[in-house]
Amino acid sequence: MIGAMVNLCGCCGGADRAAVVLRFRGLAWRAGWFFDGQAPAERPLCVACANWLLGVVNRTAGAGRAPALFGAPSRGTRGVAAVDRCNLCGSVTGATAAYAASEPAGHPEVPSIGPLVACGPCEMWLLGIAADGRSAQGAASRAVDGDYGQWPHPNLRHLTVAVETAAPGMARTIEEVCREMGVGIVGPREASVRFGDTPVVAGDAEAGCGTVLLCPFVGRRALIPMLGPGVAEWLTVPSTPQQVSAALVKASREWRDPPQWDAASGLRLVSQLPDPALCLAFEPAPGVGIDEVAWFLKRFSRGYDDVVAIPGTGQVAVVPRARGAGLSRAGTRIAGALSGRAVLAAPGWGNSPARRFEAAG
Repeated sequence: MIGAMVNLCGCCGGADRAAVVLRFRGLAWRAGWFFDGQAPAERPLCVACANWLLGVVNRTAGAGRAPALFGAPSRGTRGVAAVDRCNLCGSVTGATAAYAASEPAGHPEVPSIGPLVACGPCEMWLLGIAADGRSAQGAASRAVDGDYGQWPHPNLRHLTVAVETAAPGMARTIEEVCREMGVGIVGPREASVRFGDTPVVAGDAEAGCGTVLLCPFVGRRALIPMLGPGVAEWLTVPSTPQQVSAALVKASREWRDPPQWDAASGLRLVSQLPDPALCLAFEPAPGVGIDEVAWFLKRFSRGYDDVVAIPGTGQVAVVPRARGAGLSRAGTRIAGALSGRAVLAAPGWGNSPARRFEAAG
């Protein structure tokens, strides 16, 4: 039975009673997976949302198929051939992972979700859409973004783009964004903006080409030495269409005057925040690297929200396009997405439960 504290579905935000709980338990690798003993994270789901999420999981984990949602992990053609690989994206998990399964198993109305092993980024993504999947289901929209999958973008038809990536799903996302924006896809020699994997593609300030580096979670340390002249921006793998669109804007205007990069986090260095009252400053939790926090902030922030490093503080900041109550909601959503990896440095933030988090484009 589901405990008395878990009564309503959080995913749809309605009053439907939860039929199952999607439970996430931490794993540690010691010549095999063992539960790490930490308290599990739980997401209550009604029948409709559980069936919807099962479809999302199956579509995401299906090798060779397009992701079910914008910004979802993509395994491409990679199979899961080893126990230390993520069942969603197929990448090697490293020393820690999460075990996700719906309980009670075998519910008569709801097929079981999982069990599956998820790497850190995929765990955070799945936790988020299970916590609030309203816009992804077409039941809600955001004031700035509009309906799910839409994103604001300027006229960048003067650009040409080269895509040099083996990352599953990223080439497809970039090409779809360019097609929507009327931006041409060309070869590397003709491109004004180049998207490429780290460490394969390096920035070249004399080539007249702004480079956007593409960085999976496991490649974040290899990314930092690559940041230099000609590199205008970097994106996580996976990314949303909105993030790709914002990277195109930055690459079109900043490759001639490249930003300064923080050697610890890999984020842009800023000498002064535009207005500290309108920023969300985060500090890594004990034992968590600032490069890890930086990657997750880039992954789960909107494309037009800046993520920067604050010199001399050990903090990183998100500068959202939001004011007033919108800033508060953004802080709660992002803090929830980080799931304890970092805390909001501003007093009074982060005390309310996460309400909104989706990998939406």
